[in-house]
Amino acid sequence: MQQKINKNYILRKYKYIILKLIKLRLGETVEKPQLVNFIAKVLEDSGFKVYKNFKTSQQVVDIYAILQTSMGDFGLVVACKNYDKDWEVGIDVLKEMEFIGKKLRASKVAIVTSYGFSSQAKRYAEERKIKLIDRNNLVTLAKKYSNKNKETKSRLDRGANRLTDIDSDSFYHRDVNR
Repeated sequence: MQQKINKNYILRKYKYIILKLIKLRLGETVEKPQLVNFIAKVLEDSGFKVYKNFKTSQQVVDIYAILQTSMGDFGLVVACKNYDKDWEVGIDVLKEMEFIGKKLRASKVAIVTSYGFSSQAKRYAEERKIKLIDRNNLVTLAKKYSNKNKETKSRLDRGANRLTDIDSDSFYHRDVNR
């Protein structure tokens, strides 16, 4: 019963953020804390230990996430940029995050924006294997996450007592040695 209450609380808490992100396509704005919280929640649900507003010696990173695996830790540095229409993330942001990622020995750097990226930034990211998530990718992610939460809630409501109720994707991709 306690698990069901916690899941319902979480679903309600993030429902508003998910709806706002889906409405991005219609031109609505999303506040930066909502954007950071949504990305952090997605990472947490993916098994990452998430640190929001992570302070390094000279900068603050929106999200620093660590996934512990049997092969070692996988570190992810994420910058969330909440820009208005017609304001693209430039190469300077990517270089800054790349520098921070190297400092923290992160395995991957990701930049999330509520609008888009300059062509220079896209080329730079492709060369450096930096993950870019723009407005369209963010809307797609929110829709997928919303559908995943609906499936989870449905399973919790049914009781999820049978082995067939377990999400096969999450079951088979888990490390059995943990």
